[in-house]
Amino acid sequence: MNGKERSQSNGRRVALTGAPVRIATVLLLGFAILASCSWSSREESAGSFELGAEGYAGGLMEKSAAPQPSRSDVSDMTAVSEQAPAAAASAAEADRKRVMSGYARLVVDDVEGSKREVELLAVDSGGYVEAVWETAVVIRVPADDFPRLFDSILELGTVQASSIETLDVTEYYRDLDGRLELAETARERLYVLLEKTEDVEERLLILREIRRLTEEIERIRGTLSILEGRIRYSRIQVDLVPRLSVETVSRSDIPFLWVADLNPLYASIDRLRVGFDLDLAEDFAVFARDRTYRAESAEGVRIRAGTVRNIPKGDTDFWRQALSFHLSPFYVEVREIGIPMDESGDGMKAVLFRSKDAEPFLYFVAVKAIGRWILVFEAFYPNAELHRVMGSEIERALSSAEVGR
Repeated sequence: MNGKERSQSNGRRVALTGAPVRIATVLLLGFAILASCSWSSREESAGSFELGAEGYAGGLMEKSAAPQPSRSDVSDMTAVSEQAPAAAASAAEADRKRVMSGYARLVVDDVEGSKREVELLAVDSGGYVEAVWETAVVIRVPADDFPRLFDSILELGTVQASSIETLDVTEYYRDLDGRLELAETARERLYVLLEKTEDVEERLLILREIRRLTEEIERIRGTLSILEGRIRYSRIQVDLVPRLSVETVSRSDIPFLWVADLNPLYASIDRLRVGFDLDLAEDFAVFARDRTYRAESAEGVRIRAGTVRNIPKGDTDFWRQALSFHLSPFYVEVREIGIPMDESGDGMKAVLFRSKDAEPFLYFVAVKAIGRWILVFEAFYPNAELHRVMGSEIERALSSAEVGR
């Protein structure tokens, strides 16, 4: 409390401090009720175990009088007991939440015709076309049908490269669901308290907390919606290379393999060997943040981070220049950007690429040399408008990211 607030009357001070205490009590009560539900279920389980033990002890005393199971009965019981853990494990595995995606680079005779075939496969399966560019198409297909459709796509041309990525988001999903339940429970109790109080200051404080919880609930619901959509519909990206390529420059000419493999639409760097924590807006669902970093917004803005070996050993400026020089032939526009991360200005260096398509996407790549590793941060914007709206916010988050060895 500041000096101005301390100078007010005692009665005023009591009213202001009493309300938060009551609100905190209500919130703690809600959490306690949820916790007690959990503990009560454990106690019920413990109680049933004790009753079972007593019944078993009593049964031993009357064992001679009880009918004994036949050999076939014992065999049936053994089979059932062996099948139960397997069935439980299978059910638990089926309940896992996974985000799947696939990538294929195909050499084809007719790029436009192949794009139409990929689009038809998506629509016929109950999926949809997410994006189409000059030599690439991205589709969404029902997750259950992903393996079959991916195999069908590989048959459309000569496969130069293909990969499948699966991210287990079960714990993340459960955490969000639990946070949503707690926030909704706390808000309901605040509504009850609001109906009972007549104090004006107290009502204002309660309404303020209700508004905050409502915003939190909407953010969590939005993130869950993104996550559920990615779980239900798997993404497949197909890059189509014309058999008679008109490109005079090939990525195979790039001397650094990781630079040559960078792909704006699909992850080519799959490991994160340095600490990296990014404070993203709630518009993003973060699918992974430990051994790799993946995040995505509802509009399709994708963020990735990973590390590659710093070979040959160069500083941050060296690798930014390498990106700009070697990838510029594949894009219509290249712009270099600095991202300061501390007071010394020792931050990441980035390059923003604009594709050659009539409706171009933008590809943002930032690097930072950290000892024997290079931290590589990628952001993909499906169109220029999304970059205009979200680009500065992502760069701001990157400037304050926690990066460690």
